[in-house]
Amino acid sequence: VYKRQVDEAAKQKRIVAREKKVTAGIEELQRWLKDTIRAGIANVSQDHYNFASSIIPRMVDAQATGLAFQLKKINKINFYEEGWEIQLLKVLSKIYLLTKAYQSKNQYDINIQSELNTLIGWTISKDEILKNEVVEDQWLVLGKTIDNEDNLTINSTWLYTEKTKQFALILDFFVKNQPVINKNVLAVGTSVNAKLNFYPSMLPLRVLLNQQDGQQNISSFPKGESTIEGLMNHLSNVYSINPFVDNTPIILNNTFLISRQNGWCLKDTTHKGMLVINTHDECWKILALSGGKPLDFFVIYSNQKLQILSVCVENKVHSIV
Repeated sequence: VYKRQVDEAAKQKRIVAREKKVTAGIEELQRWLKDTIRAGIANVSQDHYNFASSIIPRMVDAQATGLAFQLKKINKINFYEEGWEIQLLKVLSKIYLLTKAYQSKNQYDINIQSELNTLIGWTISKDEILKNEVVEDQWLVLGKTIDNEDNLTINSTWLYTEKTKQFALILDFFVKNQPVINKNVLAVGTSVNAKLNFYPSMLPLRVLLNQQDGQQNISSFPKGESTIEGLMNHLSNVYSINPFVDNTPIILNNTFLISRQNGWCLKDTTHKGMLVINTHDECWKILALSGGKPLDFFVIYSNQKLQILSVCVENKVHSIV
């Protein structure tokens, strides 16, 4: 009992020490953001590689790795594309909003506090997540992506259940150049009975895969949005609940993929469209599958563009990325 008390006291001491570092880091970041806006951003594109090069390591030193991750998104902006100023201002504004919300986190409920802690860089142990309620259901595996961030490879698996119209995201992390031992063998285009534990959040999405069995192929996508206007209304609802969302999963029904001068886009039957970020090869593959006919798509919305992860053609689901 005494040892447990000592361990708990030491843990609390570490938490307090880190909180002081995070607080100091946030205050420094806010000063940097205000100085940046005060000086103006017109010349950022001329030396954008060095724009945030000094503040990012300061956030790592302050043990606010989540803020460092948010700042690194600046490097993903295409500064040679018209409208980069708007994209940059959105990233900077979102970071500032996050820091202000974190400073007031004690005013919010536990789910919002957990979301803010995660976005700043605090982690939740798997043991804590497994204490949350288990959600058992028949889940559709709609898409997978593989991304590289610094020394990590991130595997994302997107699920959906028709019963509650709930999306779920499984994240698997692997150190680069190390053998990938992935216990998550869920295949895109299948249905699986799975037990999931959701991470606490304003809009629960990320999950731990607790148990799964009985995969079988699916032949269609569930009903989603059929117009770009419906998609935008859905996004408005999402952002009204959680303004910090990066990637929003959406099912689009009866939609066309077309090529325009400014790139590829998905167009609905009312002729409204939205740009997609898939490669030319991926888009030509989809066009070949569709034969120019409308299809059902599973897409991820991020930064005013869509990424197509899978498509349903003639009762078969095809993974695209």
